[in-house]
Amino acid sequence: MKFFLHSKKTVSPLFQRGLANSSQVSQRCKGLQDLQTFTSLKSQGIYLLLVFLILLSGCQSTPNEAPRPSVSAASPAPSPTVQSARKVVNKPKPPDKNTLPVTLYQLDNQCNKFVPQKVRVSKTKTLEKTIGRVLEDLDSDDFSLSGYRVNVKKGVATIDFRIASGAKRQLKSLSNCEQLALYGSLRKTLTGNKVLKIKSVQFTDRGQKLKP
Repeated sequence: MKFFLHSKKTVSPLFQRGLANSSQVSQRCKGLQDLQTFTSLKSQGIYLLLVFLILLSGCQSTPNEAPRPSVSAASPAPSPTVQSARKVVNKPKPPDKNTLPVTLYQLDNQCNKFVPQKVRVSKTKTLEKTIGRVLEDLDSDDFSLSGYRVNVKKGVATIDFRIASGAKRQLKSLSNCEQLALYGSLRKTLTGNKVLKIKSVQFTDRGQKLKP
């Protein structure tokens, strides 16, 4: 009967080195795979980060406004040509050779002073025309003159009045202001114009002497 003695199996150093190297290689490969995975994840993370930043910047950016039409400085509209209108100057007509300039004196409304007014009267019967111009505005509703006569002797003019038949008032009933407007205006006008050559004036009512 044969007995076999089993001794421990011994592993050669070369085989142990091979195993160690194989383990190291496996670890290295695993590390490399982990590195590649990490790198891939890192690349994907950077890509996602870039996409996020782009989207974020796109959301925050001000939307493009439609281009506004360029407004050029509008040149002012040409003002209409203002043609210098020729001023029509009415040349005063030459005075009528058949008239004379005289100054009328009318009492003002306050019965204070006489207001001068220059007019022209006919050379024919200049005195009578001047008296008529003074008496034009002296008639009222209850007093009016129907006419008068004038006589001049040595520079003294006597005016004889004729009261209208329908007048309610007579010369003697005139107030002081009314008498001044009538007698005073005539006296100052006739004596104030040298062309009339009157020194003084008297008044009568149908021949009756008046003492204004």
